[in-house]
Amino acid sequence: MTIVQQTTNESLNEKLEKLEEEIKEFDGKQRTTVYTLRLQRYMELKKRANLYKSALGIGIERLEGSLTELEGKVNKMLDLRKTITVHKDGSTTEKGKKDENEADTDQD
Repeated sequence: MTIVQQTTNESLNEKLEKLEEEIKEFDGKQRTTVYTLRLQRYMELKKRANLYKSALGIGIERLEGSLTELEGKVNKMLDLRKTITVHKDGSTTEKGKKDENEADTDQD
C-alpha cells in the first residue's frame, strides 16, 4: 500500500510540475483553445487527485493548492486572450480598437 501511495503521489506531482511549466510560458498570446485545453487537463488532474485521496488516503493538500492557483492563472490568461487580437508579427491590439499603425480606411 505504501509503495502504491508513493508511486501515485509521484505521478501526480510530475503531472503538476509539467502543467506548472507550461503555464509559466503563457503570456496571453496563445490561442484560446490552448487555455481551454489546460483547464480541461486541470480538471482531470484534480478529479484523479480526489479519487486517489478517497481510495488511498493520500494527502493532496499541496496538489490542491497548486491546481487552484494554476486554474486562476489560466482563467486570467483566457480572459486576457478574449480581449486582444494577436497579429502575425506578435503585436497585439485590443479587440474593437484599430491598431495605431493601421491606415484609416474610412472615407467621406
